[in-house]
Amino acid sequence: MNHLCCYYQCSPKNITETPIENYLYYLSTVKQFEPDQLNLSIASFTYYYYTIFRTPQKVKQLRSARMPSRDPFVLAPQQVFQFTTINL
Repeated sequence: MNHLCCYYQCSPKNITETPIENYLYYLSTVKQFEPDQLNLSIASFTYYYYTIFRTPQKVKQLRSARMPSRDPFVLAPQQVFQFTTINL
């Protein structure tokens, strides 16, 4: 929230829905935040506006960033065999 307020140089009460979306766009394009970092920012904005200010309409339309699908890590048969031959 501090970075958002410094970016717009105003109180969080004066920041509306569109500037929040623009700031998230700035984080993703200029600062090159990863999806998990963006989701953390969205979660902090959501918590702040729902809990502290009780103005959920400012963050109601925010959606989490999509996490890229990752391939599972699979061991080769030789690697599995190495684990089974370790002396205990």
